[in-house]
Amino acid sequence: ILKKNAESTNVRYSLNKFADLTMTEFKMKYSMCGFKETNQDLIAKNTKVFDQNALNDLPKNVDWRKKGVVTYTKDQGQCGSCWAFSATGVLEGFYAIKYGKLLEFSEQQIVSCDTADQGCNGGWPYLALEYASKGMELESAYPYRAADGKCKFNAWSALKVNAGYQFVTANSSDALKAAIVGQPVSVAIVADGTDFQFYSSGVIVVGCGPNLD
Repeated sequence: ILKKNAESTNVRYSLNKFADLTMTEFKMKYSMCGFKETNQDLIAKNTKVFDQNALNDLPKNVDWRKKGVVTYTKDQGQCGSCWAFSATGVLEGFYAIKYGKLLEFSEQQIVSCDTADQGCNGGWPYLALEYASKGMELESAYPYRAADGKCKFNAWSALKVNAGYQFVTANSSDALKAAIVGQPVSVAIVADGTDFQFYSSGVIVVGCGPNLD
């Protein structure tokens, strides 16, 4: 941790609840957080294409946290449900931008009720967004349990949040930037390694690879 803090100017590392785990234990218990790779034909069919003018006129930076449309950092526990948290993050931001009210939507509803995905064994954010078109309950009404559980969705208390999704052009940082100008975006990352095991604060800018998990 001292060595990594001496090397980094963007990120701070510290002792935390993962510090007594070996790297193998950390990967098995927490890093394999449930993201499944997406069908490439489906991506191609549903990719949003931005025109060059939109890409040329992007602002230098956008921080949706400062605009009040991002909820606090959450803990998925030992359940491969990162895909569900990624989906609710997008939905929360989208709803806040559209209606001016930041709400917390239920990850547990998606984990337990979205039969197109595999609960704590993993899933895809885009399928979670498809499921969410049926309506989403609030976190307070359907709290997170870090386990699969029986579906207890109550349609009477659900809010209509979204009706679809789009992918961003693969390997295009400009397209990702253009999408982020509109709203928070769901992304997949590589979450193993000491960068995440001992992470404390800051923005990780190096060390990300292609093996998304």
